[in-house]
Amino acid sequence: MMNLKIKYTNIEMTEAIENYLREKISKLSKFLDLESENNRIEAELEKTNDPGNLYRTELNLHFGGEFQRVEVKNSDLYASIDEAIDELERSVRKVKGKKETLFKKGNRKIKEMMRKIRG
Repeated sequence: MMNLKIKYTNIEMTEAIENYLREKISKLSKFLDLESENNRIEAELEKTNDPGNLYRTELNLHFGGEFQRVEVKNSDLYASIDEAIDELERSVRKVKGKKETLFKKGNRKIKEMMRKIRG
């Protein structure tokens, strides 16, 4: 079960909104084990009092000792969810890429040291 906490502010909670959010968050399963107890997502959906009736979507993702936060405002609730998920996906991809790069650099250094020892 996905560790997801949703907070609604000035919006009526509906099953359609929750299902849509869960479906979009499942896109992150390419990069993360969403079933892990260590990974958690907190979502806040809010209809602001700003002129233009903007919807605000805030996503907080805790995974592997990392924390990523995204906030998006849009005039359409579903569009703000889409934008927030896309932004969070880019952020997670960037963090994962940096970790992989560091791991590869470390392996290269070890390989070079082994060659010098044998050499």
